[in-house]
Amino acid sequence: MSHRSYRFKHLRPVSLGTLALLTGAQLFAADTALEALQEGEVNLTLRPRYEYAEQANRDVSHAATLKTLLGYTTAPWQGFSAQIEFSDTHALDDASYNAAGLNGEPQKTVVADPETTELNQAYLQYTDELLLVKGGRQRLIYDNARFVGNVGWRQNEQTFDAGLIRVTPVQGLKLDYAYLSQINRIFADERDWDSDSHLLHLHYTVTDTVEVGAYYYHLDFDGGGDGQDNDTLGGFVAGGVPLEDVKLTYRLESAWQHRDTPDIDPWYFHAQGGAAYDAFKLGLGYEVLGSDDGRGQFLTPLATAHAYNGFADAYLNNGGAGGLRDLYLSLGTQVEKLNATFIYHHFESDAGDAADGEEYDFVLAYPVHERVKALVKVALYQGDDLPDVNRFVTQLTFSY
Repeated sequence: MSHRSYRFKHLRPVSLGTLALLTGAQLFAADTALEALQEGEVNLTLRPRYEYAEQANRDVSHAATLKTLLGYTTAPWQGFSAQIEFSDTHALDDASYNAAGLNGEPQKTVVADPETTELNQAYLQYTDELLLVKGGRQRLIYDNARFVGNVGWRQNEQTFDAGLIRVTPVQGLKLDYAYLSQINRIFADERDWDSDSHLLHLHYTVTDTVEVGAYYYHLDFDGGGDGQDNDTLGGFVAGGVPLEDVKLTYRLESAWQHRDTPDIDPWYFHAQGGAAYDAFKLGLGYEVLGSDDGRGQFLTPLATAHAYNGFADAYLNNGGAGGLRDLYLSLGTQVEKLNATFIYHHFESDAGDAADGEEYDFVLAYPVHERVKALVKVALYQGDDLPDVNRFVTQLTFSY
């Protein structure tokens, strides 16, 4: 059964206001606005991908898909600029994989790339030295995307119908407030969430080697996201220590979360350390998605979750009610233009043992051309109680 979503009519009021403002700007000073439109830039991305996915209790999926991203950004005019961008995902054979339950193949392993054609971004923004104001459908990524990101790994990315105000009162300090009226998720229009959410975010570059951040996220969803409502307060410090031949890096982050349904208060903690010498990199990390003694996991509903807890995507639910602890080691090297990375994960539940397991990940990345990048990714997950998952992905990315 073929499924295709055309997501244009559900652009939220904040985005419709953006388009109205853009039209007004064009009428206000036709000559200058026309020049800004003519001097804009086109962006085009083509990403053909094949993903093999095998889960122990399901049939194998073979997902051959093509992502097309096409957009246009105007040149700035008196601080104003605008962008419109469309995204399309096509499958070679829609019945060869399980597109997260959207294409009638529930017996197969999930590959969350449904066929869809969407308005990906449409916004108007104003910027000067102290202020950025941006309204409309837009991409939002905060820090390392652990809490707010665009899920860029999937063929249809996550964007937000939002209003954003950013103030830069002193050099290196950014203060953000964002209001989210709709979450345009990776699963196409059928699984978007209405939202009444508020994001407060601070980022300060203290020195060339030290940065700090703090955030408060009040998340309130409808349309399937009701169980993800939460309030999260957290912060981080990160930096590097350059030595004569070795560069050391670190990142420490902690957050507290409150949920009303159920009434729980789980904690989050993440410590990372790294060392780089010549063409070699070593990383060690420990992440805890707490569970408040097994009462319910720490939630990250707007995260780019694929970047964490293994590329097999076995823990997109953050370990279930018992939470998750992830101890991981990474080794990377570069041979001429080829980048190779190996990552090992050891997983344990924060409470109980339902999410125990381990995973081996391998990534090869090679720039074929200035505008063409090749990537191969392998993920091998073995769960003590959860089903084993193996994934193999190969893709090319063409960017213009």
